[in-house]
Amino acid sequence: MCYIAYLLRLDRRQNPEATLALWIPTVWLLIASTKALGTWFGMQSTSIEEGSALDRNVLILLFCIVLGLLLKRKFDFASGFRENAWLLAYLGITLCSVVWSDLPFVSFKRFFRETIPIFMAFLVMTEKDPKEAIATAVRRAVYILIPLSLILIKWFPDLGVDYTVWTGDRMWIGVADQKNELGQLTSLSAFFILWSLLRRGRRPAGPRIRYLMLADLSVLAITLYLMQGSDAGYSATSLVILAVSLICLAGLLWLKKKGRILGPGTIKACVAFVVVYGIITPFLGRLTIIDISSSLGRNSTLTDRTNIWAGLIPQAMSRPVLGHGAGAYWTTERFRRGFPAHNGYLEIILVLGFIGLLLMAIYLVSLAGKAQNLLARDYTWGMLWLCWLTMALVNNITESSLNTFENILIAIPLWFGVVHKRSG
Repeated sequence: MCYIAYLLRLDRRQNPEATLALWIPTVWLLIASTKALGTWFGMQSTSIEEGSALDRNVLILLFCIVLGLLLKRKFDFASGFRENAWLLAYLGITLCSVVWSDLPFVSFKRFFRETIPIFMAFLVMTEKDPKEAIATAVRRAVYILIPLSLILIKWFPDLGVDYTVWTGDRMWIGVADQKNELGQLTSLSAFFILWSLLRRGRRPAGPRIRYLMLADLSVLAITLYLMQGSDAGYSATSLVILAVSLICLAGLLWLKKKGRILGPGTIKACVAFVVVYGIITPFLGRLTIIDISSSLGRNSTLTDRTNIWAGLIPQAMSRPVLGHGAGAYWTTERFRRGFPAHNGYLEIILVLGFIGLLLMAIYLVSLAGKAQNLLARDYTWGMLWLCWLTMALVNNITESSLNTFENILIAIPLWFGVVHKRSG
């Protein structure tokens, strides 16, 4: 814990202009990236529909604090939403799904939870340097969650280690709920640290910079150690998204060296291609174009994902236009019989239908256009945004996180999109 405290002390030196209010979005990131609070304190709910009272009350408290701070800072809410029209449209259908949902109260609670990360982004937007504020919140989360995961795995296995249902193999979960979530956290952390090291490497190498780089290298070493997993192995998807992010980063650096920059049409087309690829994958029942499952030590069913997709597609097609309603499909009974969709695009069809998927796709393409705009003005920050968005899109081909903004993988592109105008 002293190590974490030291890292946070170093973090303060990296963005001295950050206000204490920035800890509110940071705390939200910590909550969104770990086990539910009810799990930490042994107060789990027995029903998905009911949820955890502790989590609900803490989120309401954070929302009230953020709202109060925004009002104190005289934030222009109308302008904030108006500049993110497609995000507002997606939120609109999430709210409207209360009408046709079989569980309207659950759908309304889901809508409320989806607004919280947006208000967090508004608060980040009021910081003196919003881009730096986003990086500070992410860095703090990495500095806390990565060492804490190692501590839990090594010294508190009741919290940091779990066992597979079928084989009983040990799997490291750290601060997360399961292996794949820890894999996602470590991949994002590794990429962010590498981006930070690249950014610092271009500055004069004074003593302060060297200390910061050594601290990041130590966290990176822990991250890479955690990525190897345990008896149950590693998260293949997490390795893929880390590799994709590094390839994307290397490609952008090569283009910059050549004096070139990707145009908005090219970036939007690439994002649209990945989205379409992610949509058709579960319907085809396999990875097309490039199937690297065998190279990653996985079978042709992608660890039974294809079987899960085959079982969920008829359910999605039973309500193809508007879906079952936000938060209304995965009831306690359904969850006990199966698993999450393991495809974020299919997950959106289940809850909001093809209308919701269309709005999300347009929103993602609009984010790509904004990322290109930032790339043209500030290449380093544009690379971070674009690579992170790419990781999110690729991850959702075999995992599910796109249907909620309560995930660091989706929340950070959202935050960049919201603060885009203020980041010039």
